[in-house]
Amino acid sequence: MKKFVFAVMVTLLFFACDNDDERIVSNEKIPTDKEDTALFTSFQINYNFSVSEDFREFYHFLIGYMDIAGQQHTDTLKGNGWHYTTVSIPMDEAPDKFVCVVYAERKQADVPELTKYAYMLNYEQNISVTLSNSDGSKIRTFDGGPMNSWSWQASPAALREMLVKTSNQTLVDFVLEKSAFLNLE
Repeated sequence: MKKFVFAVMVTLLFFACDNDDERIVSNEKIPTDKEDTALFTSFQINYNFSVSEDFREFYHFLIGYMDIAGQQHTDTLKGNGWHYTTVSIPMDEAPDKFVCVVYAERKQADVPELTKYAYMLNYEQNISVTLSNSDGSKIRTFDGGPMNSWSWQASPAALREMLVKTSNQTLVDFVLEKSAFLNLE
């Protein structure tokens, strides 16, 4: 478990420090002039992640994220869902970077006996930062897509193969620099 926590913290630290292109998906058109960008007066963070019971049976889920103040946090998924959501906040209070990373690591080194007829592995994520104008209407949303959910019904043999090949994986990798929406000139 210590290696698991260390791996997630290193991943989160890497994202907090990297200067690569932002890994974002926007489902709104990009404003093209300064008049449009001046309308962005507030933002809201919405990070939600849920996972099936069968998936949780074999994997631990660690969520690394930066809160509204820009502080790094690491949570372990307890139960089937996790969320971090803020109310609408003035744009001048936005942190320099928005980050939400979900990492899955297999619980056991050995593959346990698989006794069910079939296993349902799935997860859903709704990761977004929404910008709004002064009247509260949404202007632009940056989300953690392109895949909002994944689902797989596996036979014991297929699940065994996945467990052998996949000891850990990143399911959500959302990093958004504040500059992505403040310097649209």
